Amino acid sequence: MTLSKLIVASALAPLMITHAINLAAEEVNLDDVTMNVVSERVRDSRSIALPAREIILDYMLENGDLTQEELDAQIAERQALREELKALKESGDEEALTAKKDELKALRQQHREEIQGYLEENEELREQVEAVRAEHQEAREGFHERMRERHHQLREHQQGGGE
Repeated sequence: MTLSKLIVASALAPLMITHAINLAAEEVNLDDVTMNVVSERVRDSRSIALPAREIILDYMLENGDLTQEELDAQIAERQALREELKALKESGDEEALTAKKDELKALRQQHREEIQGYLEENEELREQVEAVRAEHQEAREGFHERMRERHHQLREHQQGGGE
């Protein structure tokens, strides 16, 4: 060990020991310790499309506007498109990949417009989707409020010296 390393190590040793003692001295309430990293899951704003999509597809199936065969064909087509995108990405052909992504964006936009038109034609379905979105928004706001409160408590605890 060089002299400079020895000097640095001897200077840091008391700090490290003091920190270790402080950590050991802190009381931990074992009732508050759980193995659950996250106690609840709140979907982010993008994932609300999934339950809404399921509601729309179920409604379309029930009303005969979509058959199970058509739905299965759409699912297979999406899987084939994902495989095609994966192959283009692996091939390294950036130009073809960009062109395919642009094509898919246009198809996605067209599909969104079709679904929006379908929602406008079906009041009952639109109300169901809006109810799910409102429920999601309330859960999300409640979750974020609890997170803000926990962060505030943590800051107070840290500023108070961990007591």
